[in-house]
Amino acid sequence: MSRRLLDVLNMGTQFLAQHHIEQARVDAEVLLSHVLGVERITLYTDHDRPLQSGECADYLALLSRRAERIPVQYLTEWADFFCYRFTVREGVFIPRRDTEVVLDAAMGILKEREEAVVVDLGTGCGNIAISLSLQFPSSDVYAVDASSLAISLARENGARLGASERLKFLEGDLFSPLPSLDSLDLIVSNPPYIERSCLESLPAEVKAEPLDTYYGGEDGLDLIRRIVAEGAQYLSSDGMIAMEVGYDQGERVLRLMEHHGYTHRRLIPDLGERGRVVTARRSPH
Repeated sequence: MSRRLLDVLNMGTQFLAQHHIEQARVDAEVLLSHVLGVERITLYTDHDRPLQSGECADYLALLSRRAERIPVQYLTEWADFFCYRFTVREGVFIPRRDTEVVLDAAMGILKEREEAVVVDLGTGCGNIAISLSLQFPSSDVYAVDASSLAISLARENGARLGASERLKFLEGDLFSPLPSLDSLDLIVSNPPYIERSCLESLPAEVKAEPLDTYYGGEDGLDLIRRIVAEGAQYLSSDGMIAMEVGYDQGERVLRLMEHHGYTHRRLIPDLGERGRVVTARRSPH
């Protein structure tokens, strides 16, 4: 027996709400539109459409996994970032809209430079590196991640989105897989920066992602310290860093950059007016 689309959507919303999913309606819409292969608006323009038993079963299976706090992006295997849609899978960090602030900062820097050399450290699914490559196809962009799964997925996204051949994917720890370079124009990164004291209170959806993609050590700054300290030897004389940090870490990171001789240090707020991105220029000395 078939059921009306809107009735199934309402059922899904109620089910998720009963399991205390914060955005129950949105998630119910996203999952049902995914099952049916349609845009979300179609759920309302075609609300009387009868759904077959197989479609209902597939939807219920996704709802059940969402009720277990599996992120929606892992269930649909996509996430929107900037003006592109990226494939995401379990085991790789999910892009967030907040990270578009660091992308905006990076694009602002690259607009002043032609044929720049850029590295994205901790590229994940490649959302930052690929976006930069597509926006600045004459630049050489290196996407680096320690995870072979992430690099494989980023390479897949780059090919699907038609990124420049000047985009290279490298597996390894931070700067270690880079070719012999000391003339980077830009280091961009969204490194793990959650501190130990915050781990227990994180939403279950975040905990479903790999720990090493968001946990930054005791004070959250383990990898940030390395990027700042090691970055200077790879940057050109006026090369810059643009890096996402925790909302309460900006001033500490700016002091760290000052300690390592970086100039033109800035803390850029996100849409919630919280300091989210630090940028700085390598000292010419």
